[in-house]
Amino acid sequence: MAALEGARAKLRRLRASVLKSAVEGRLTADWRAEHKDIEPASELLERILVERRERQLAAQLDKWRARKAKAGWTAERIAAAEPAERTKLAAKYQEPKGPATDDLPELPATWCWATVEAICDVFTGTTPNRGTARFYENGSIPWITSTAVNHDFVDKETEFVTEAATLETRLALYPAGTLLIALYGEGKTRGMVTELRIDATINQALAALCFPRNQTGLRDYSKVFLKANYASLRRKAAGGMQPNLNLSLVNAIAVAVPPLAEQAEIVRRVDEQLSRIDAAEKVIDTGLARAKRLRQAILKRAFAGRLVPQDPRDEPASMLLERIRAERAAAAASNGKTTRASIKNGTGGGDAPARKGTKKEATRVAAVAKSTPPTESAIRNPQSAIAPKQLSLLGDEPEAAHAIDAEQIAAAFQRSHDGYSTDYVLASPEANARFLDAAASLGVDAPAVAINKHLLIVRKTQKGLLPKTSRRYRNPADLDPFEFVAEWAVRIVQRKVKKELGREPSLDTLLCDPELAKRFDEIAAKLKALDGKRLPYRWFALALRKRKHSDAGGLVAEFAEPLPLEEAVAKAPKGPGVYQVLAGDRPLYVAAADDVRKQLLVHGLTTGDAQRVVPAWEARKPQTVALLASRQRADELASAARSTLRPQLNLVL
Repeated sequence: MAALEGARAKLRRLRASVLKSAVEGRLTADWRAEHKDIEPASELLERILVERRERQLAAQLDKWRARKAKAGWTAERIAAAEPAERTKLAAKYQEPKGPATDDLPELPATWCWATVEAICDVFTGTTPNRGTARFYENGSIPWITSTAVNHDFVDKETEFVTEAATLETRLALYPAGTLLIALYGEGKTRGMVTELRIDATINQALAALCFPRNQTGLRDYSKVFLKANYASLRRKAAGGMQPNLNLSLVNAIAVAVPPLAEQAEIVRRVDEQLSRIDAAEKVIDTGLARAKRLRQAILKRAFAGRLVPQDPRDEPASMLLERIRAERAAAAASNGKTTRASIKNGTGGGDAPARKGTKKEATRVAAVAKSTPPTESAIRNPQSAIAPKQLSLLGDEPEAAHAIDAEQIAAAFQRSHDGYSTDYVLASPEANARFLDAAASLGVDAPAVAINKHLLIVRKTQKGLLPKTSRRYRNPADLDPFEFVAEWAVRIVQRKVKKELGREPSLDTLLCDPELAKRFDEIAAKLKALDGKRLPYRWFALALRKRKHSDAGGLVAEFAEPLPLEEAVAKAPKGPGVYQVLAGDRPLYVAAADDVRKQLLVHGLTTGDAQRVVPAWEARKPQTVALLASRQRADELASAARSTLRPQLNLVL
């Protein structure tokens, strides 16, 4: 794996080298030696500037005619006054300034320097008011945000807006072939370049570079140039805590312009070499994925005792564990005596005992700091560098650490949450996809499960970084099927994953990992037709996590003996409890519930023809219900009851 990682790093450096040599003239030095009688770039630039002047004068005259027509002028009057207006506009026209070349590298003799402003027109967009429904509902006009710059081309819209949005907010529709530059983003986003393949509008985080239709070669070359100068473009950003680019900075970018014919040759050679690099990277990525799967398989065999031959004469693991327990107990007793003696003698070594877990936390922070250069925000706030534990079906190591900047997570949430809470962003597949895309656009390089878990960490430890919730998810009117199916689907996924990987995922991990969440959706769909509604089931799965921490307090009534189903539903407390469903004297199912009566109703046990959420109930003929304990520590009690009673349906799950 180390060799493959090294090869991938070399390919990244090779890609940068190809782009750099292309825009400095070294890539086509042999071509220029064979084509000495070509028009120099300076003459091309002169023609471009003349066309630019005529294009801008024509646009200004169009606006002038529209204003006069609106004011009531006749067509004859407008035509008569137009020559004078054109002369006035021409006198006011300002040619774009050339770049300061003192600090720029020397170019081949046939090349020249020009600013972006000289070779194309630069615009930006806006975000229509989210509170105005007519700007978005039933929209058909593509609208693009800065997340699109992660790809070389934009083939698909971020969202749709309506014609009303384009008219009332002055959103311009840019044609396919327009280059886009990201203006904002502290991660990798700012300064990245892409190209529209569809006609689309854009938001204010993007700059649109519109080239004349007869300059497609210059456009393609300019895309190569901007990609090659990504790092220097980012350094031009201005501002305080989060530097940004703006249209003035983009207009002033100095571009090394080759002759027209050489532009096409540069683009051809770059495409040829980068396509080979892309193919090599795909082979390496396939090899890395295979190596990770092989590593996981080896570990699985090792922990299952199938990696090496087993010797029956070896000491059993039970004896080893017993010896470890005895050694730990002896060490604990010894430490207790030492601590008491230190306190008695006044040699405790501090004014107060160390906070529990401090050493462990410091070790984790040190490990992250050693493997990853710390970001500025991580230095200011070490807690933001602590990576969440990970469990993924993709073959990653369960304890793999990922250093993630809390401020980047907060910024991604700010961009994508649309007013909803963190729970909604985790539970809604669409909202979570937007959040993960935003995190990626900000440069967060970690698995989805780690990014989602870090959002929970930020909410718990640095809530002030997150924006306030302004919208609330409305629960479905009929909650019962969602709650019941969510609980069953969670238990099934946890059991299946534990069987596959040897470790049961927590509720947080289950819903933070898109792969596990997908499995949850599939199982929920089998238990109850989803009708396309994945969100309610995930929402109530999150509620199970909160249930674990709830404390109803007090005791609830316990049945003296199991009751028939109909009677149990009538007499069951409305409060929390642990209950058991039986078929005769055979235990079928044990669970904890916040509301026992409601949960029994959900099971569909009241009448023989009641709709049954899970067909297995019907097959096993449930007959009676017993209340086992109070809700205090209900999860522990329910777990103990399942272990002791081994109810049939729990075992199936």
